[in-house]
Amino acid sequence: MFDLTIWPYGNDALSCFSDVMSFLERKDDSRAFLSDSAVSYRDDRLEDWQERLEYSHSLAEEYGLRYETVSFLFFVNLLDEAWKKYRKEHLSDELFVSTFDDLRVKNDECFQLYGVFGSFVSRWFPAFFTLERFGFGRLEAEIRPFKLDSPLAAGTPVINIHIPSGRILDEKACQESYEKAADFFSLRTFVCDSWLLNPANDRLDENSRIRRFKSRYDVLTVFEDRENSDAWRIFGREDISAPAGLSEDTGLKRLYKELLLEGKTIDRGYGMFRLK
Repeated sequence: MFDLTIWPYGNDALSCFSDVMSFLERKDDSRAFLSDSAVSYRDDRLEDWQERLEYSHSLAEEYGLRYETVSFLFFVNLLDEAWKKYRKEHLSDELFVSTFDDLRVKNDECFQLYGVFGSFVSRWFPAFFTLERFGFGRLEAEIRPFKLDSPLAAGTPVINIHIPSGRILDEKACQESYEKAADFFSLRTFVCDSWLLNPANDRLDENSRIRRFKSRYDVLTVFEDRENSDAWRIFGREDISAPAGLSEDTGLKRLYKELLLEGKTIDRGYGMFRLK
């Protein structure tokens, strides 16, 4: 198994992953699956990501393991070959470490919500392994087509930004990420589709890091989210069916609790800015 200690995983997580991987490697079908997946990825033949994840799920059920852990280890199993692909493309070790730190972030989220090591969003990972999405320090980025018809033509290539959880939105760190991404992709126009760009965040304290992050973007549209799928990012829990009982220990939580009590949703803003 790839040496995960180059990222700051907790010891309990590392022990869990080592034990489960050892178990999988002792079983003929899972060992063959992991080996075939690594070879297919090495040879650029791994295209059926969803099918592989579904098979991971079936293995977890067969062995009485958590799907979140087995699917996570499916990707950990590919890290050796991903490292070699970075070397082949003359991509830096720093970029590799920053990019694949996303696995650790998703593991932390999974443990926070479910008390399980692994990831409940493993379907998010393939773009890192296909060298399409990269980590540039505080922020992640990839080239995506512009979603709207204005002010750019629909489909115009832009740098799409993602904001991993677990660290403060430091302005200097974000600026460094924007500059690195712009140099890497040779583009200067950025977009972001996130609850962090929700216009409601303008009601936060003027010194709020979220508010300052949002101020960089011209919010072009807002996507309503009736499922409130980002609520867990704010409250650390998925069940918000009784908003009166939600925590109010931060200004962010107080704001969104108030919105939920008013019957409003946690929507996403789609914004754009051009790096000068």
